[in-house]
Amino acid sequence: MNSNHLFIIGNGFDLWHNLPTNYKDFYQQYREYLDQIEHYFPNGLQEEELWSDFENVLGKFDESILIDENDFMDFSGDDFPTQQMYGLEDAVENFSNDTIQSITKSFTTWINSINLERSVEQMTFPDTAKFINFNYTSTLQQLYKIPVEHVYHIHGNVGQAKPLIFGHTEAVTQAMAEEDSYYTVAINNGRRVLEVLRKPVADIIRDKLNPLLESSATDISVITVIGHSLNKIDLPYFSRIADQFPNAHWQCFSYSLIEATAHRTILGQIGIPIGNLSIGTYKQLVQQYPLKRAVDFP
Repeated sequence: MNSNHLFIIGNGFDLWHNLPTNYKDFYQQYREYLDQIEHYFPNGLQEEELWSDFENVLGKFDESILIDENDFMDFSGDDFPTQQMYGLEDAVENFSNDTIQSITKSFTTWINSINLERSVEQMTFPDTAKFINFNYTSTLQQLYKIPVEHVYHIHGNVGQAKPLIFGHTEAVTQAMAEEDSYYTVAINNGRRVLEVLRKPVADIIRDKLNPLLESSATDISVITVIGHSLNKIDLPYFSRIADQFPNAHWQCFSYSLIEATAHRTILGQIGIPIGNLSIGTYKQLVQQYPLKRAVDFP
């Protein structure tokens, strides 16, 4: 980074540009499959809301339900049901691997299907601005013609060979043999879903975000957040950015004033002084960064 203005882009930015990137859109496209595995994610949400917070839902996978469905071990005889135990372990492992592959493939296919053709520019970005983009789409590069080297996709982006990063941040523990010796392997096979579909936020900050921030040739004086929900999964990134640039003025623009007010509270809680923070809706955003219209000369 060698610009003094940093933009942080969230999913609300793409929704503002009429892109179907809500997690409900994902659910509608893969409803048949998601309904089949819904009962392994018991979180009390209604069907139409289950995937609206996709990443949090992934952290609710309950391997005990899967084990109960495949447990045919019979301890009534004299011999230990070895074959049945191995069968259970294999069944849970196969289901877990299939679930990981299906969710990952479905999510990646869905993201890659997002079409930008009907989207139009809404604002103008400063020429030298740099971006940390939480979205997987290339809206900035394709629609706004932002140079690729100015945009850092912190969780990956479409069209690249590297897998997209998504998932929950719940702690995942391994079952120990002494806790449940008959079921240890099956339990850990099931928990592989939780392990793989987990977003390694701490690792990303250490290995990717820290080098990016510390390589900044100039101090960032303005940080503008557009359309990010400031959810608890991603909040550590914001804390790290705030620590790196303690004197920066933050701007946070959201769909509604209610959202913006809530986001001001969250940003204040991670240590950003209220005096260094302003909020607004997309209407105020456009007023501050108006779209430059082409001028027709006679």
